[in-house]
Amino acid sequence: MHFAIVVFGNDVREQLAPYDGNIIYDEYDEKKYNSDAKWDYWTIGGRWSNYFLLKPEVVKKRGLLEKALHGKKDSFWVNTALKKEIDWDNPKMENKIPYGFVKDGKWFDIEDFQKNWNDKKGEKEYDELYLKTLKELPEDTRLTIIDIHM
Repeated sequence: MHFAIVVFGNDVREQLAPYDGNIIYDEYDEKKYNSDAKWDYWTIGGRWSNYFLLKPEVVKKRGLLEKALHGKKDSFWVNTALKKEIDWDNPKMENKIPYGFVKDGKWFDIEDFQKNWNDKKGEKEYDELYLKTLKELPEDTRLTIIDIHM
């Protein structure tokens, strides 16, 4: 299964490394499993490519070509951006809450909060934590959308 994860910070690879679910072999060729595994492979964007909407002034500042905007002069979607560059006020960005997020190397996902798939209270607690964490981030924090496979 594929899930959307947002990584806060520049060091995506380092923050995801502790959750690698690939089998490794020790010096005696014995299989080792990571009990903290959350994924077996990941890619930036993937099924959730173009997750973040840039502010119009950022698009102009970056000098992005209209051709790349597919004729839409008022929007540009990306896989990674600084918090301050994202158009959080645009209705298209409302209620965009990923399956999980990683901040300072610590993994959070909705399953940590839900007792079962219909647990609306757990889902609400997770959503609130994500939004609170996002709000408290410094404006120059990089956000990257990751497609993980479990």
